[in-house]
Formats: sequence, C-alpha cells, structure tokens
Amino acid sequence: MRSPSCPPWRSAALRSITQPMRRSFPASVGMGLLRIHRHVRCCRWMLVVPAAHPSGAALTHPPNPRRRDQLSRAGKDRKMNIRMMSYIAFKSLRVYGGIYSPYRHTKWEEAYVPALGRLTYTLRAPSLEGEQGIYATTLGEVRLHMDEYCSMFLAAPDPDAETEIWTNGWRTTCAIVLGEVDSLHDAARLIVTSHQAGYPQIQEILRWARLMQVAPQEGLTARELVEKSIEVRRMIRAEAMGQYATVRRRTSERRVRVTWSTPIKVVEGGQMPVLGRFPPFYIEVGEDWPPLSSLCNP
Repeated sequence: MRSPSCPPWRSAALRSITQPMRRSFPASVGMGLLRIHRHVRCCRWMLVVPAAHPSGAALTHPPNPRRRDQLSRAGKDRKMNIRMMSYIAFKSLRVYGGIYSPYRHTKWEEAYVPALGRLTYTLRAPSLEGEQGIYATTLGEVRLHMDEYCSMFLAAPDPDAETEIWTNGWRTTCAIVLGEVDSLHDAARLIVTSHQAGYPQIQEILRWARLMQVAPQEGLTARELVEKSIEVRRMIRAEAMGQYATVRRRTSERRVRVTWSTPIKVVEGGQMPVLGRFPPFYIEVGEDWPPLSSLCNP
C-alpha cells in the first residue's frame, strides 16, 4: 500500500546513481552487494538496497512483556532522542490516537526497533510492484502535501526491507518513524552527523542539512548578517523551502514557490522564515528568530 502523502516524484530530475553512490558507502557500513536495475515503468535508475545496515538489527518485539510495557509507555512521547540512521527523510503523518497516513488513513503499528532501543511506529507494504510502498522525501516536497492536521516526522527505511533510493527520497516495503520534527536545525544536525559517522544519506536532503549548518559571527546585527553572509541566506531559504504563494488573476492562478534566489526581508519579532502572500514575494524572517539571533550572539 502506498502512503500518498509523498507522491512518486515522476517529474523529479533523477540521475544515474552508480559509481558516485558506491563511493558514498564506507567499508564499515557493510551494505553488501549493491544491485542496480532499470525500473522499466518509470524509466529511471534506482538503487536497490538489500537487507544490511550498520546497526545489523531488524524489527523485533521486546524480549519480555514487562519491558514491552515500559517501552510502550515511553513510545507515547513522539518527541524523543533520535539515534543515527541511514537514509533519513521527511514524512508527513496525521496524529490522532495513533499515527496515520493522511490520505488513505493507514494506521502505523508499534514495533520494537533494536537500532533505536525503543518502540516506534512502522508501516509495511507487501511489495514495490507498481506504485506500492511507503514513500519519504525532502522537506520541500513534504510541505507541499501537508495539511493543517499533519505533523512532520523523520523516517528511515527498515534495514531488512527492500528499498529504492532516489536522489530526493526513497520508497520501501517497511518504514520506521524516528521521531517528530520539532526543530529543523536539530533534524539537519542529525542528518549531517549520521553522514559523518558513515551512515549514507539522501543526496538532496544531505545538501539541505549542510546548508542549515552556519557558523556564528560576532559583532553583526541580524540584518547585517543576512545582507553579508550567503551561508545565512541559504540557511533561511532552506528553512522556507517548499512554501508557496498563490497568485489569482480572474480565471487563472499560479504558484510562486521559494527558490534559492528568493529575496529575504528581515522584520521585527521572532517569526520563522515565511514567504509573503502578496507581491513582491519576499521571505520574511524575524530578527529574533532563534537560529538567526544565535548567530549574532553566540
């Protein structure tokens, strides 16, 4: 079954990932034999990852009922410390008495993951035939398909599941929820740290995460920092990526999306980067927004 919160990205610009992807797997990761194949229906190159992972662990149940009860109570808190994993990506899910895929309302089940040392939510699909499978992708793609009832999560494919890896996401027969995103900077730090520790990551998501890592600069105000530092501007645009404004003219309408060249306007207050609703379309960010103000006052 496919979770339609993340579409199959038929229009995404995907490229061959043969030798460059092979070099991204260090020897310590132990990914085993990589099998490259041509997906005839979608006409794109994919990497099929067999059952192997640095953790060397699969989904199991806790060893005894008492331990299971303890982990179950802990698992009710969705904002938990997240350990490093491979192929961390974003997933929008609906939360009400459990976690559900937002459109087909498929409920994610609780299972014990030794790699995380706790219970978390998982979802399985019978196969990757056709468009089946569970999808996860970039922050920008997920934001385009979120509604007001959805929350943003980090997810990773089960190391024992069949998984197709793209440059901007993945599709798998079993996905694992790592935790709810309450800080994009923390999520970016986790992705970069995991990559540095030898866990392979999604190319475009890793690029976004690296842009979120900016060194502090003393002696500058927030406005001066945004004006002078291309790294800070990239960080703000990365935070706002996926937002759009709708322009309506009589019977037609079009969407203006955030790009890597969208101008930025620093305003009073602590608001996070938000694309303005009216032209000219600026990304408005508050001078007291914590990730920005912390760079001025390290």
